[in-house]
Amino acid sequence: MTSTSSRYAEAVDTPAGEAGEDVTGKLRLVGQIHRLSLLLARPFQQHFAAEHGVSLPEWRVLVQVVRRPGIAGTQVAAATGLTAMGVSRAVHSLRGQGLIDASTDPTDTRRNLLRATEEGAELYRRLAPFAVRDIADIMSAFTPAELDTFEALLTRLNARTDEVLAQERGTPPPRG
Repeated sequence: MTSTSSRYAEAVDTPAGEAGEDVTGKLRLVGQIHRLSLLLARPFQQHFAAEHGVSLPEWRVLVQVVRRPGIAGTQVAAATGLTAMGVSRAVHSLRGQGLIDASTDPTDTRRNLLRATEEGAELYRRLAPFAVRDIADIMSAFTPAELDTFEALLTRLNARTDEVLAQERGTPPPRG
């Protein structure tokens, strides 16, 4: 089986004339997804990160911890797409700011379970409406039915990405 990185390298190393529209179209689609992700994150980074002392990765961790009290770092990584190191850094910073607490999992002492402090939950309640305001405005380009379809397609694409990456690593796909 050819790994994704090998398939990517082959695609990049293929001269444009040989690659054809198939590779160009796939790279264009990946570029659009990446651009959309960056643009959706920009208002948070520009307006809230500095003002509230919470980076975008920290915000993503805080959202998961508030929504799923007792979540483990590995579950946060699976749900957000952050690396284990990225989650670890964010957790360290959020704990240092008094926004989350960690306790040892009684069923697995190697694992910490994360919970928002009252301060963390309050920050979430204050910022969440602003964090989604621009996204809601952007997503208004879709009808409700189109938005449901778009979400279903993204969910399927994320699940397939998890499967492909897990196959490369020889591990089971993450469970968020």
